[in-house]
Amino acid sequence: MAQQMHDRHVAEGQSQKDKIIGEAQIEASSLVNDAQEKSRKILGALEQQRSVLERKVEQLRGFERDYRSRLKAYIEGQLRDLDARGSVAAPEVEAN
Repeated sequence: MAQQMHDRHVAEGQSQKDKIIGEAQIEASSLVNDAQEKSRKILGALEQQRSVLERKVEQLRGFERDYRSRLKAYIEGQLRDLDARGSVAAPEVEAN
C-alpha cells in the first residue's frame, strides 16, 4: 500500500512537472514571438525614419549646392561691379 501511494505521488508529481514544463514552454514561445514581432515593428519604424532623414539630408545638400552657387554668382557680380567702378575711378584720381 505504501508503494502504491508512493507510485501515485510520483506519477502525480511527474504529471504536474510535465504540465508546468509544457505551460512554461508555451509561455516562453509566446514571449519570444511577441519580442520578435516588436523587434520587427521597431526595425520597420526605424527604417522609415532613416529613409525620411536620408531624403532630408539630400534636400539639404541640394539647398547647399544651390545656395553656394547663388552666393558665388552674387560675389562674382559684386567683384565685377567693383572692378568696373575701379577702372572708372582711376582716371579721376590721376587727374586730381
